[in-house]
Amino acid sequence: MKVKVGKGKEVLVSGLLILALTTIGVIALLERGPPQVMTAPGAYPGNSGPLGTSVLYQELKKNYTVIPVTSWGYVRQALSLCNVSAVILIVSPETPYADGDLESIGYLRGSCAKFSLIVADEGVESNKVLENVGSNLRVSGVILQPHSLVANMSTPWGWSGRILLDKASAVYPTQPSNDVEPIGFVEVLETPIAYYENIEGVEVVVIGDGSLFLNQVLESNIGEYSLSFLKSTISHMCGATGECVVLMEASKYVGLDPIEVLRSGDRELVRLLNIVDVMLSLLAKILHPSVWLPPLLSLVDYSIRSLIELNPYFKGFIAVVAAIILSLMVPRERRVKDAPLEDVTEVDWYGFGEFRRHLLSQGAKITKQDFITLYNMVNSTIKNLTGSSLEDPQLPQVLEMLGINLEEAVRFKDFMVKYYRRATGRTIWPPVVLWGRVTRKAILLSEKILEPLGVSMTTPSRLELIIERGSR
Repeated sequence: MKVKVGKGKEVLVSGLLILALTTIGVIALLERGPPQVMTAPGAYPGNSGPLGTSVLYQELKKNYTVIPVTSWGYVRQALSLCNVSAVILIVSPETPYADGDLESIGYLRGSCAKFSLIVADEGVESNKVLENVGSNLRVSGVILQPHSLVANMSTPWGWSGRILLDKASAVYPTQPSNDVEPIGFVEVLETPIAYYENIEGVEVVVIGDGSLFLNQVLESNIGEYSLSFLKSTISHMCGATGECVVLMEASKYVGLDPIEVLRSGDRELVRLLNIVDVMLSLLAKILHPSVWLPPLLSLVDYSIRSLIELNPYFKGFIAVVAAIILSLMVPRERRVKDAPLEDVTEVDWYGFGEFRRHLLSQGAKITKQDFITLYNMVNSTIKNLTGSSLEDPQLPQVLEMLGINLEEAVRFKDFMVKYYRRATGRTIWPPVVLWGRVTRKAILLSEKILEPLGVSMTTPSRLELIIERGSR
């Protein structure tokens, strides 16, 4: 079989190899079974039903990097070098936190450049997290009566207003402390419903009503007040730069199979489900080979057996057809004309001066594409000066011979290649990248390497000349 891989190019692939790989893939799919498209009727970021928090997730994504945390252990690994501000947002968790979860959250508290915690919960599951980060605040878990109370809110960072509560629980400090400040009271009962706490730079906000941030509230005419309060809180915690990651709890909710819920006939539970989740779950089961392939093979086997019983000569016909198919798939020797490899041509860089001014200007919005452009220019310069590209394993040794410190050369090469692979989609690691910070660090590292070679990122003439010569 011929497979085209480019203009005027063909690669010969064995039909038996394709059949073998296809068979292996189908067997693996049959072994794993159909994927389980789960949904959580509660305050899960992926739930677009009335009790979900998908609206909150989408709103926060407009201004911040938001990660729904389905595993705290995985997030701990992904943010092992947490040099950004991290805000953990927990809304009405339903299942307890395990020791491993608390250990991972504690690790983030100690390793991130700045760590903050927001808890919106009328239950007690989040109290373990509060205790784990050293907070004195706790949620009582006793629902205040009557429902639909109003809370007066006033924060140290200047937000104030009235919020309509639904299922609210009192918040209290375990012991008196100057670090704790009430920021919300129920109007009628004068019960503290929200507190702010600063524990040696770790900011904690606890409000005893997670229902404030559910879809059914945020989509109503009163939802803007709850959303405004939360946005102002996150903005305060992230600081002036606004460069922070919001870790949104998504692991402590009871997951259900929508199909099983439909079978149960529980109308109240069905009402809380997202119809898209139900359709995806149904399609996943119908289209998966483990559902339709075994019955199909049984039907084919039954049909062949029935035909053989009706006509014994049909067995010979099947053998001939199988032999023909096999002969067509067995690879035969073919003569393939050799073709020379294509030359690699450098790309001319136009308008480098404008690009350099964009990177070095204060307050410029730097994107992933800016980093790729910077990488290509530095790579072209390095290649023309040393004969080795940034991805050449021998580049650090070449730079050392030119008087560059070996450790700095290795750090420079690894950093540039790592984030270039991430920017071009060759890897998904690291999952969270602030391209402005990465690009500016890349400029500093490149400057350290290029300056001893007589080139500077801040003085364009020499660098542009080298790039121009390399493009000829």
